[in-house]
Amino acid sequence: MWRAFSTGLTLALLAMSTMATAQHRPSPLRPLLRAADAVVLAHCDAGVSAWEGSPPIIVTRHQCAVERLFRGAAASSVTVAVLGGQVGGVGMQASAGATMTAADSVLLLRHSAFDDYFVIAGGTAGQLPVTTVAGERRVRGMSLDAFARLAVE
Repeated sequence: MWRAFSTGLTLALLAMSTMATAQHRPSPLRPLLRAADAVVLAHCDAGVSAWEGSPPIIVTRHQCAVERLFRGAAASSVTVAVLGGQVGGVGMQASAGATMTAADSVLLLRHSAFDDYFVIAGGTAGQLPVTTVAGERRVRGMSLDAFARLAVE
């Protein structure tokens, strides 16, 4: 009986410790938000892919209409470049690169060091899908207003 009690007590203490740790663990989103030059809610087009550079790689440039600026500076329309795409019969994809969709997304953007366009901060982690729950648009389960507060912390 003592063994069952001590095992149960140990499991309860471990569960409480795990819960406390989880509550105080920083959000993995915060470092990405800090790394971004701009954070926007945007709707992007399908993009245009082309060979670029030497050695040549496929880069796809998307025009994104900015609906809401959460942090930083961005025009009402921005160009976002991602590695990969399709040119003719040749396709290319970066393993950790973002793949843009026609759906609304919150984008964590960094200015490119090479030209006048943005790239996604954090690759796939820097493109956050927007969902609609009971008529309210949400990002990672947060309302857009709650996300806006997080974005400026």
